[in-house]
Amino acid sequence: MLAWAAHLGQAEVPGNDPVVAEQAAAEEESVLDKLFDPRDGCFDLSRFLDEPAGFVPLVVPITEPALGGGAALVPIFIDQPEGGGRPNISAIGVMRTTNDSEALFGGVSRYFFDQRLKIVAGAADASINLDFYGLGERLDELEYNLDATVGILGGEWKLGKESAWRAGLRYTYAEVDASLSGFKPILPKPLFGEGINYVVSSLRTAVTYDSRDNVFTPTSGIVSDLSLTMNMEAIGGSSNYEVLNWTNLWFRPVIRDCLYFGIKAEIEQSFGDQPFYLRPYVKLRGAPAARYQGEGAASVEAELRWQFHPRWSLVGFGGAGATWVDESRFADSESTFTGGAGFRYLIARDYGLHMGCDLAYGEEGAAFYVQFGGAWGRL
Repeated sequence: MLAWAAHLGQAEVPGNDPVVAEQAAAEEESVLDKLFDPRDGCFDLSRFLDEPAGFVPLVVPITEPALGGGAALVPIFIDQPEGGGRPNISAIGVMRTTNDSEALFGGVSRYFFDQRLKIVAGAADASINLDFYGLGERLDELEYNLDATVGILGGEWKLGKESAWRAGLRYTYAEVDASLSGFKPILPKPLFGEGINYVVSSLRTAVTYDSRDNVFTPTSGIVSDLSLTMNMEAIGGSSNYEVLNWTNLWFRPVIRDCLYFGIKAEIEQSFGDQPFYLRPYVKLRGAPAARYQGEGAASVEAELRWQFHPRWSLVGFGGAGATWVDESRFADSESTFTGGAGFRYLIARDYGLHMGCDLAYGEEGAAFYVQFGGAWGRL
């Protein structure tokens, strides 16, 4: 009896209960332990992202030629549905560069009604310093600053439960104060537009086909997005203009589980009284932001990714772009060519999320990019 009583008293101590001890050991698993995949022992954020407050601690060095050096800190929260499907994503970030550009921004993308409805929202307060090049020779005196406060709210509806088609509507409101450095705002209206103190109040309508197998780093599938953005005085905008955009992405495995090919093609045309800093421009790795700008712009970029290791892959890419003015389209145009290479690491295997870096070269020199997912991210 005494022995039984002594055993009972010992069992009442939590530290001596095998079940309680096992639970305590599980709870004591450190954050560091959750940063490694028990299946291969490699660094992996999947289990950390599964935590209620788990996030990708993204620190992005900025070497964009148009902005100078700097960095952005962007914690990204990802919520993967238990039954599969597209993830809910939210982020907030700050950015600062050596040319005194700075920004505070945040955004969220969430799905509802069994992933039939997608809601997106975002806001930013930014002061960005850029150069305006126009077409042809660079105009050194046209250095300008954009002080902007922006808000975005929109939604997309899936056209059929198993359909890859979506239709969307998005509203953007922004108050923009543009100031020129070393040059008075006496540019002719066709060039400078209405944009000294400007209010953007625009509606974007879009039809999208999206069959990608993963939104972060796709290996197969197509995205085709046709959109029309209308800035209207009737809803508070400073002028009337329209922008027609058609963007296409195509991914396919060349050698399954080893070699993947992707290509992006985009064409954009603006109409009406659009401020120069909102005009279409060539979007390529290696081409400075807004360097090749006009009434219309087009670009194509191809990428080949070699998955030589379950975690590591190498990327090679190249592209070309052009911009134009006037009704003659390519009669007065400027073109550019870019290319480069980079690497990716599978940082969250359960999410299919790769991250890495690219070194790109263009006519203005080299540029370094940190990539979250694919370079043509459409989350």
